[in-house]
Amino acid sequence: MSAPARYPLRTRILHWLTAVLIFSTLLIGFVMVNSIGSYASLRTIHMTLGVLILAVVVLRAANRFTHRAPRLPDTVGWIEHKLVIGSELMLYALMLAQPLVGWAMVSATGKPVVILAQCSFRASHPLMPTCFSRCAKRIRCWPIRWSSSSPLTSARCCCTR
Repeated sequence: MSAPARYPLRTRILHWLTAVLIFSTLLIGFVMVNSIGSYASLRTIHMTLGVLILAVVVLRAANRFTHRAPRLPDTVGWIEHKLVIGSELMLYALMLAQPLVGWAMVSATGKPVVILAQCSFRASHPLMPTCFSRCAKRIRCWPIRWSSSSPLTSARCCCTR
């Protein structure tokens, strides 16, 4: 019996690097919004990790779509195979979209995305801050509107219709 096929080493390294970066960014984002004293430094680290995630995911997607994955076991049916491919494509799309949405949300404030406190990126289009500030107000209100236990009402929400 032959050994099962494995992903190449570079693919496994990119996979785990992406996982560590995403979970680190989530943790730092949680601490950032719940801490009192170190918001500015955590925000810089959070944005730096977001740009790094974008770069690693682009590399990972290029690697994945230029190198074939090992075959799935013979016990996987064609429907399951299609679901595996679809979920993988959706995961790549979400991993690309999340840093871009973060960049857009920061651009909506009019502030640049700062990387390592030295390099900064601004909004790529003059209408981007206006458009995304409206979207940001709506996104921030979704938990308030849909939460039945919230003491706030939709009338007090920041995005009235």
